[in-house]
Formats: sequence, C-alpha cells, structure tokens
Amino acid sequence: NNNTDYSSSSSNRQPQLHSSSEMDLAPSKTALFGLSVIFHTLSNPTFRHLLLTALLHPLSPEASGGEVISAPPQIILPISAKKKKKKTVWSDDFQLEIRMEKNQKRRSEETEAFQRDVNVYTFGTEPIVGDGREGEGENAGPPLDYANTCLFILAPALVDMLRNNTTTRAVAEESTTSRRNNPYRKILLSSISGLNEMVALQPLATAALHAALSSAEGSVVRKIMLPTTTPSSATNSNAKADGILVSETLLCLCRGTMNAHVTYDGWWKAKFNTVAARTLMDVVSDNALYLSTASSMLANIRLVAAEFLMTLPSLLDSKSKGSESPVKKNKTNNASAPESGQHLETWLLDRFFFDPADRHATSIVENVCYLVEQSKEDDSKKEQYRYGLEVLSSIDIRGTSSLLCEGTTVIENNMVVGAGTRGNTPFHCAASWALACLYLDAFCIKLSKLLASLDEKKVEKLSESTSAVAVLPSLVRKLSYISASSGNDGKFDDDGDSNDEVANSLAHISSKFAIAMLDEGESSSSASPEGKAGNAAPAHGSAVGLVGKAAFPCVCEVSQQFAPLFSGRTCISNEGIQWQSLYLVVTGKWAVLAEPGHGGSGGEGRVITACRLACLAVKKDSSSLVNNKTPARRLLVAHASLDPRPPSLFTVDNSNSSSSRGRNVGGVGGPNLGPDGLRLTRSRMDLWFEDSNAAGHACRVLSGKIAKARARRGGRIRTALLAR
Repeated sequence: NNNTDYSSSSSNRQPQLHSSSEMDLAPSKTALFGLSVIFHTLSNPTFRHLLLTALLHPLSPEASGGEVISAPPQIILPISAKKKKKKTVWSDDFQLEIRMEKNQKRRSEETEAFQRDVNVYTFGTEPIVGDGREGEGENAGPPLDYANTCLFILAPALVDMLRNNTTTRAVAEESTTSRRNNPYRKILLSSISGLNEMVALQPLATAALHAALSSAEGSVVRKIMLPTTTPSSATNSNAKADGILVSETLLCLCRGTMNAHVTYDGWWKAKFNTVAARTLMDVVSDNALYLSTASSMLANIRLVAAEFLMTLPSLLDSKSKGSESPVKKNKTNNASAPESGQHLETWLLDRFFFDPADRHATSIVENVCYLVEQSKEDDSKKEQYRYGLEVLSSIDIRGTSSLLCEGTTVIENNMVVGAGTRGNTPFHCAASWALACLYLDAFCIKLSKLLASLDEKKVEKLSESTSAVAVLPSLVRKLSYISASSGNDGKFDDDGDSNDEVANSLAHISSKFAIAMLDEGESSSSASPEGKAGNAAPAHGSAVGLVGKAAFPCVCEVSQQFAPLFSGRTCISNEGIQWQSLYLVVTGKWAVLAEPGHGGSGGEGRVITACRLACLAVKKDSSSLVNNKTPARRLLVAHASLDPRPPSLFTVDNSNSSSSRGRNVGGVGGPNLGPDGLRLTRSRMDLWFEDSNAAGHACRVLSGKIAKARARRGGRIRTALLAR
C-alpha cells in the first residue's frame, strides 16, 4: 500500500489487532485460487475471452433482470486429416469436442470485425434448435426436456458487451444492454494495489491476474481491459473518462509491484513483486502512452521508497537510544560506528547494502548479477557489461497453492509479519528496502528503454504477437548472464527461445547507481597507470611516507606464499614461525602495510599491500587475552571486495561460506561473477601490536577512517537513489 505513511508507523507504539479477527478470508482466497487454476488449465480460448470480459472489462451487465438462455451442447468427433481410399479415417487419439457455434470462421470474417482478433461465442444468442420428436400432442417432445443434461448457461448481454468493446463509443451506447461499473474488476485491482484491508489478498490477487493475462493473446487482454476509443469517435468527455480509467488501472498495477509488510514492532519491510511486474509489462509493453504513464508512476514509487529508506538510519539511531541498538545486534560483521553522528546516516546506508543481515544471509549487493548486453540486429554485436537483476517472473499453480496456504494477519489494514524472529529484525527490514530500491531502479530503466525503442513498425509487430513480452528482445538490446561455468560464456544460442525468456526477465540498474555502489576503482591487488589520479592503489615496492600520516608499528605472521614480497631485512623467525615488522599507514582512501625502510628510519616505508578503506573492517581480539603472558595484543582485520583475489597477506575467510554454497565462488585466475549474483570475496589477517594501548589507538583511528570511507560511499548511493 503506497498510500501508507511508513514513517509514522515506524515507532515504538504497539498496533492493536482489530482487522484480521473480523475478516473471514477463506472464501476470497479460495475464489482467487480458483480463478488462477481456471485460467491456467482452461483450453477453450473463446470461453477464456468471456471470463476475461466478466473479470476485467471496465463495465459489466446488470446482475439481475438480464436475459439468460440455456441450451444443450453439441458434441462432435473431429475428422482426421488423413484419408485412405476416400474414406474417413477415425483415430482413437481424438477427443470429443463441444461445437460452440456454426460457421464460426465465416461469420467472424463477414459480420463481426472484432472476432478477427477475439473469438466470441454466439452460442445462446441464436434460436434454440430442439431435438424433440416432430408431431403434435403425445408425439411432441420439448427441445430441452432431458434429465441430467449438461447445459451451457450464458448471458447474451456479456457476449454483446464483448462484441462491442472495440467499436466506437457511439455504437456501444446504442446497445440495449444495461451496464454498470464492473465490481469484480474493482475488487481485483484493489486487492492487487493493497488498498485498505484488501492487502490480505494481494499475493493471490496478483497470481490470479497474472494467470488471466497469460492465458490469452496480449492484444485481446488489452482490448478487454483498457478502453480503445478512436480519435475520430472520441469526445472530450469520453477521452477524459478513458484517461482516468487508464490511469487508475495502471496505478493499481504499479502499486502491486511493491508489497510492504510491517512487524509487530512497527518496522516496515518491503518486497518487490516480480510477478506483478510481469503482469504490468504484459499490459503496457505495446503502447507508448501506457508505457509512459506506467514509467512515470513507477518513478514516483521508486522515489518514495528511496526517501523512506533515507529515514531508516535515523530511526535505527533513535531506537538505540532507548534500548539495545538494532545495529549492534547485527553481529555478522566487524563494522564500527563513527564516533560522532556526522556520518552516521550514510554509514548505515552503506551497511544496508554491503553487510549481511545475519550469518545465514547474503548482502544486498550479492543479489545483483553481472550481465552482458548485446544486440542481434547488427552484425557487429557490440557488447556492454552491466549490473542487473531479474525483475520479471511467472507463477504456476504450485506457487499459487503455496500462497493459498500462507497464514495472513492484518492489523490496521496492513499485512503483519512476526517480529524478533530471523529475517524480521530492524536491520533485515532496512536491507529489504535497499533491495526493493535496486529492483525498482532496474525496472524503471527497463520501461524507459522499451519506451525509447518503440516505433510504429515495432508496435505493429507487438500487436500481432501472442505475448507482448515475447518480442521485447527485438526492441531493446538483449541481456544475458555471464557465468564462469557456462560453456558459451553467456553468449546467445541460435535457438533463442529459452534465452529470450531469460533476457526478457532481466534489467540492468542505472549507470549512476551502479557506479555509486559497485565501482571500486583501481583493484587493490595491482596498479595501473590508467587509474584515476589519486585513486590508484599504491604499487608493491613503491615508497610511502610515514611522517605526518597515521602510521602504527605492528608485526604479522608471514606464510611461505607471501615471503617473496619482503626484502627480508626486518624478518624474524621464532619457533619456526616467520614474523615481519610492518607499518600500518592510512593514506588517502587506502590502508597500506609497509615494510620499514633501510635501517628502520628515514621517514619512508616500502609498500607490501594496500586495501581500500571502504572494504575493511577491524576489531580487537578479546580471545588473545586468554593464556597470553605477553603484553602484545591483536587486531582482526577483515576485507570484503568484488575483486575475486584477496589482497596480499590476506587469506580467504571460509567461516561465512554457508551463504555461498552452490554458487560460483571464484578463486585465483577467474571471475566470481555468475548467474547467482555478484560475490564479495571475504578475507582476513591478524596484526599484532606492542600492547593494548597501541592496539586500541590503532583500532580507533583505523575504525574512524573506515567509517568515513564507507560514509562517503553511502553518500554516493544516497545521491543516486534520490536522483529524479
């Protein structure tokens, strides 16, 4: 429900339950599930068109007082196309069919222009032909006097309304059918948009509408669902009414893409509904006006979601003042808060995207995929590499049945999820909004690119397609996954069908958002003269000044793998362990570990490795106090980066690998980017200091520098999110 004031509900006030206990949701849920099953399984296209008209047409016949005609079905056996010796060949494979009308094709072409696109029953609108015996008196038999006979029952007014749907409004108004606003359509769209108590039916309503729109040709659905008044027949009042109807319909569909739930603690949790996004795309993808309207509405929804996300850091901070901080409860990383509140909001925003909410979860950035974008229309096949997401999906009967079985709690017209359990903590809720903003950004880019690519010829091609989404690759540049394990390196196959379906579901995030969130600049493991000025990593072996900078003497254990990095002048062996004297230096955006210069003085050190501050986390090791008879104290330094190669002296940390099982986790010599999303390579190292004072001072200074670096990245993310 996008009309909800999330900020006012995110408080310590405990909502009072009053709605859920007063509503019996079983009949409504069963009806929506039944509709989904019908549209998934019904094979008769003309019957589907009538059901679509009854469910989605803006108008409907009056509920009572209309003519209703019933008649027995005509059962026929199809004749095989194969003939032998001029005799008809019957096959046991054929099933009995119900004849719906006589000379359907000829009538469609000669008398009813609309049926050239939409098959309409004429059954029930013709004089009833009886099967009774001829004669009078006792020899006569009533046409429908059969016990237990299966009858079709059809309101001719519904057929008349479907037939006149695409004619001019003047012709439609000449119909004698008494009409009203369609109450079923209103209920369905209200449920999809999550208005008031209808939010309880939002998932099933979305699944039902998706099944309905997927069951028929795209052009048929749009002609039934939205007005198609021609400019020559439209009046100012009619055009205005049609515009309002289109706007209201598209607004409900757009709202359905964002589902918001609230915990009992008053924290809002968001989810982007990819099934609702697919449904919206099916409705608008062939019409520039619809696309423009939907794109504008979704842009507003994206901005509202981003603005609400910006309020969560301060809410988390204010919550922590009265109780234990929800941020401190997140023990999955070593992040340290800024000592002052100057950078707190953007630092927390960065954490929402880059820190996993718990040890079983992945970070939000790891939901992003690395994609290749190319076009098959030109011979050059120029490629671009993008960051994106799968924003469209379908749902089948099995998925719909799982929605039917889900428990539903509604409080003050809002869907409520349990609080305090895993997945519903305040940090989880904040991360869900970050992910929803990512999806909204990518979906808005998909709509805007499709709108820019439409022209008259391509619209005509779309209108002839059975599915508007099926021809999207011919209109826009095609996206596909890049997988290190795929045989074709993510390139397209010639068969195209399965790849087209995948390509249609993908969308890349905006360049501004991608750069703000994922552009780490020059890799920490190499140096290049092409790096931006002042942004390149200090190269191994280069000199770094120690005077006037935050430089802390320390030692680390050196494995045989990293021994060649050192000159050996300041290396000490003790009980078979090689220890190396180092300086921890903060210079610009980098934390540098440098070997002391020749003679141990001179104000310069020799760079061994460098790490971006925004990729680091540091904390004191309390376990080193146990059985430690020396004053030396240890700092635990963690590193997380999109670079699959950890920095020198760091070893890959497999302690949190449970969330990466089954994924293409990369190692040395290959990317760790695949169809399951980006991967943050996590590594760690230990630094020992002379005593607790030295370790504490280094930890405070380094933590402050890290927090400022992450706050700067969070500031860039905020700017990108709030961009209009």
